Amino acid sequence: CLNCAANFIAITTVGVGAKAMDGDVTDTTGTCAVRTFTCLGANNPNIEMNGGAGVINDLDDGAADGSTTFEVTCNADGTAWENAGVAITQLECAVVCTTCAANLITITTAGIGAKPMDGDVTDTNGACTNGATVVMDPDDGGTDGMTNLALTCNADGTAWESNGVAVTQVECAIPCTACAANLITITTAGIGAKPMDGDVTDTNGACAVRTFTCLGTSSNIAVSFIVLVEERSDGMTNLALTCNADGTAWESNGVAVTQVECAIPCTACAANLITITTAGIGAKPMDGDVTDTNGACAVRTFTCLGTSSNIAVSFIVLVEERSDGMTNLALTCNADGTAWESNGVAVTQVECAIPCTACSANLITITTAGIGAKPMDGDVTAVNGACAVRTFTCLGATNPNVNNGARVVVDGDDGAADGSTMVAVTCNADGTAWESNGVAVTQVECVIPCQRCAANLITLTVLGMGAHPMDGDVTDTTGTCAVRTFTCLGASNPNIEINAGGGMVGDRDDGAVDGSTTFAVTCNADGTAWESAGIPITQLECAADIPCQICAANLIAVVNVKPGSKPMDGDMTDTTGACAVRTFTCLGTVTPTIEVNNGATVIGDADDGAADGTTTFAVTCNAAGTAWESNGVAVTQVECRSLCQTCPANLVTVANVKPGSKPMDGDMTATAGGCSARTFTCLGATNPTIEINAGLGVIGDGNDGVLDGSATFSVTCNADGTAWEAFGIPITQLECLA
Repeated sequence: CLNCAANFIAITTVGVGAKAMDGDVTDTTGTCAVRTFTCLGANNPNIEMNGGAGVINDLDDGAADGSTTFEVTCNADGTAWENAGVAITQLECAVVCTTCAANLITITTAGIGAKPMDGDVTDTNGACTNGATVVMDPDDGGTDGMTNLALTCNADGTAWESNGVAVTQVECAIPCTACAANLITITTAGIGAKPMDGDVTDTNGACAVRTFTCLGTSSNIAVSFIVLVEERSDGMTNLALTCNADGTAWESNGVAVTQVECAIPCTACAANLITITTAGIGAKPMDGDVTDTNGACAVRTFTCLGTSSNIAVSFIVLVEERSDGMTNLALTCNADGTAWESNGVAVTQVECAIPCTACSANLITITTAGIGAKPMDGDVTAVNGACAVRTFTCLGATNPNVNNGARVVVDGDDGAADGSTMVAVTCNADGTAWESNGVAVTQVECVIPCQRCAANLITLTVLGMGAHPMDGDVTDTTGTCAVRTFTCLGASNPNIEINAGGGMVGDRDDGAVDGSTTFAVTCNADGTAWESAGIPITQLECAADIPCQICAANLIAVVNVKPGSKPMDGDMTDTTGACAVRTFTCLGTVTPTIEVNNGATVIGDADDGAADGTTTFAVTCNAAGTAWESNGVAVTQVECRSLCQTCPANLVTVANVKPGSKPMDGDMTATAGGCSARTFTCLGATNPTIEINAGLGVIGDGNDGVLDGSATFSVTCNADGTAWEAFGIPITQLECLA
């Protein structure tokens, strides 16, 4: 006979006094496997079999020693454990209990509303005893003023249990004496809010009474942010709440209260109710911002220092300087703390300012350095207002503009394209800069834009390889400045050379590879040069590449010398285009690569956008037909490598230690795509399995998609030949169980 599976016998723990087996040992040294179960206990341990069909007691083995044993033998075909020819499918170890000590449970009266138990009775008529004490009235099935809790003495008499959990302390209590403190949230979120001055709970009555106290003139207690109780005449406000009958809420007149807040109105308003701005002419930060909360309502005083200083409210000057260079504005917090007020009017914005007069003219430099620049036609300063305003004027027949380096003002920006452009700047509050929209202006220039340049300012040459005359040379004078566009056509990479090699524009630089290259230049302001990006252009040449040919295959050596090297899986030459293109292909299960020029460059699997076991490398025949090139570099050698190798078989241990274990039925190694792949097979009539890495995972019969009595598992040798892997995880142990 054979060994039988352990799970042919169910070990249960469902009966009274049941517990886990104390021993379960299988002996496979004999002809047939013998399995011995042991149940230990101080009081007649027994082993029940096949759902009560039989019971083995302590004395049945000849000695009342607190140990009961039961043996079963695996039958000849390995399908069942048997005793006296009867198949055994279920066993349970139990120890008959009697009673537990009463003092294993402490009956306390420590909690609110606690009292002595009204009943504590132990029934020893059953196998194990029951005790009774108190939980909640409805929990025993009836709201009848009586609550029962039944506890059972455990098998070894060491604890009273409820649903298997030991109970060590019980207490009888009548609800309503008190509610949890956290049923009410005490907030300090509102205006004038502060912590409660008193929070006292009285539990002397039938139900607890909780009294909150808020001290202070005009103090109040708000419930859910609605004022419910206000100050009496003594500066004290009280709110008494009662715990309801089921202890779930503190109530006022039957209404649950979940939030309270103590507040003294009007003490202060939020600072951000007023915005302090610095937007006006001569505006600056406040020199003082002080809040006094000593009085009934807070008073906030703003201070602005400086000769002729003022404080504006909502941009209207409300307070001006006294004779000492100081301006003050006092605002009072209103009664509900929602606004700072002046004479009963809410104030939401204030600004400190010192009116300005004039700035020095030399704070702005008038330049004539740029193309088309000329002296200003007007520069007038007016000091009629609080601050001086300086206006520059630039006149011209065609779109005059004023340039300050950071911003250009053109003719139409003042509302009329009339040949006159004006820019106005204002002296800042401290007289240190002329400003436009708050930005200091230090330089201005009057400019008249350009129109047209002579064609011969650019020399068109035909000197280099593939050079030919321009295919297009068109000048557009409809705009402010003349724009000249050159066009060069060609079948292969037409290009325009700039300033004798100073630069080049190619076919694709205009966004489309269409056999057409264009280059535009603009006449400068004084008509002395055609420019691109501010650089004068003096020479241009149109050229196109000479069509290339087919290169000899032997210009590239396909070698096979390094570890993991193998012949190319593909070597195809395409001559349908202008130049021959040759594509090499290297296949492999794990990271196939193509080494170029003896490893100077390595092309990987994913370099073509997909890690799919295929690596490709394309080279192009050059124009002279003398070399295959990649990115302009001649390629003389390529090599296909699949980086993995063969791993030793002993890197995987085939174990045979667990019940039902047996040797593998198959262990085959094959080479696919340059890498070793090893497949293990486990056969069996009923659900053969392969256990991986001592239980890390299990492959069953159906994992290969077919329930055919065969479980298979494949591993692959990794790249450096040090481990057999599955899904990137090293596999070191396998076991066939059937």
